[in-house]
Amino acid sequence: MLHVLCMRVKLKYALPLAQMALAAALARCHHVWEIATRYDDMPGPSPAFRLLHSIDWPVLLVPGYRIMPFPWSGVTVVAVTGLLWYWVALTLNEFRQRRQVLMFTRVPLRIAGDLFLIVSGVFLGLYCAVPGVIRAQLRSAQSGSTFCAVVAE
Repeated sequence: MLHVLCMRVKLKYALPLAQMALAAALARCHHVWEIATRYDDMPGPSPAFRLLHSIDWPVLLVPGYRIMPFPWSGVTVVAVTGLLWYWVALTLNEFRQRRQVLMFTRVPLRIAGDLFLIVSGVFLGLYCAVPGVIRAQLRSAQSGSTFCAVVAE
């Protein structure tokens, strides 16, 4: 008779590991994209790069990881992603058990954390909205209407 050992997987370990595996796969796909488009004129960011940063946006806050060579940039992204999702998993467990969000206990740190999240949300909103406005203005300029005139004498 086959006995199957059913183990309850803890969220605080499974969620970070799954997100770290996804981040590693997306970082590898981005590296392959960079190699494949190395000699293209302006290839832009890879779809994997955009998906990685839309899922794990705090990774953007790590200074200088984009200028690191591939293995170290990938390791940095995976490590920061693991820390982020471990904190998210701990917060979810705390909310399930006590209906509280896992935050700092001191008031100044709590205010600083809230301000950090608000400012980063505004920054990311502008980061996503402003290029769309600029693209719309460029499209309208190409179609014949003018939004900027340069007069050379």
